[in-house]
Amino acid sequence: KSGNFISNLKYIVTGIAAVLLIGFIVYGVKNMKVSNDRLSQQNPLGIANFWKVSNLQGESKIGNAAMGKIDSIQEGQYIQTDLNSRAELLIANIGKVIIEPNSKVLFIKGTDGNNRIQLEYGTINSDMISNGKTFFVEMPSAVASDNGGSYTITIDSVGDGIVFVKSGKVDVDSPNRDAIIPAGNVVFTKKDFGVGTPFNESASPKFKTALFNYDFGVCNDACVSVLINNAKMSDAVTLANLIPNVQKAYTDQVYAKLAGFVQPPGRERRDSLKFFNEEELNEWIDK
Repeated sequence: KSGNFISNLKYIVTGIAAVLLIGFIVYGVKNMKVSNDRLSQQNPLGIANFWKVSNLQGESKIGNAAMGKIDSIQEGQYIQTDLNSRAELLIANIGKVIIEPNSKVLFIKGTDGNNRIQLEYGTINSDMISNGKTFFVEMPSAVASDNGGSYTITIDSVGDGIVFVKSGKVDVDSPNRDAIIPAGNVVFTKKDFGVGTPFNESASPKFKTALFNYDFGVCNDACVSVLINNAKMSDAVTLANLIPNVQKAYTDQVYAKLAGFVQPPGRERRDSLKFFNEEELNEWIDK
């Protein structure tokens, strides 16, 4: 009947229009222009998450294909640079990551739904704004997270790494321990072990050697005495990070040395160290 035909035709036209609209949205998100502030907008519909990327130098690749000057990448894809190429990854409303030569970065999104990449090898320079959103970088042995700041991460061919924080503060978590790294400090990571203890870039060679042996060597807590005896004011962040990790026999000594450089937050006393938590440690490190 003509009435039924017209009614059915309306449904068909509506369906076609919906399909075309979805196609237009997907195409628009994938090919949207990059704004002047170099921040991309992620697809809010949950269809597929695309991040804007730029080829800064040479011939960077997305998978096995050459990257365009302005391109996009989605979950599960990776960016790879060679000796002569560099790329820029734009994180929606958070900041940007410069992918240096000879690097491989995988774009993933964790089960927690947060922005997350994986640095398999090479070097990245991250520059994030502080807006309450956390950005994660997975490494072979640890995970770095920040809420704004600038830092460099390098992973070598065997999976060992180094994190240098230029501004802000970065947390590095691993199965064996965690580290809080403020600006001007460095931390090593080792594959199959995890993160070490952060140290100031101006620390003395003797202090650095003792710390490396404490973290990854065979001296364990015997090195703590060397660290205490050779610590300077600029090594206070190292001492603060040591407190939760050293054996009880050394805890009071580390506390006393640190308190001599920077007084603990008002409520923190030596007899309360066994109740020391990450929030209080953060407060002391910030101070």
